[in-house]
Amino acid sequence: PDQREQLHWKHTRYLSQLDPDSILVSMHLS
Repeated sequence: PDQREQLHWKHTRYLSQLDPDSILVSMHLS
C-alpha cells in the first residue's frame, strides 16, 4: 500500500509540474 501511495504522489507531483490544475483534479478523483 505504501508503495502505491508513493507512486500516486510521484505521479501527482509530476502532473502538477506540467499543469497546476491537474493536482486539484487528482485530489477530486482520489
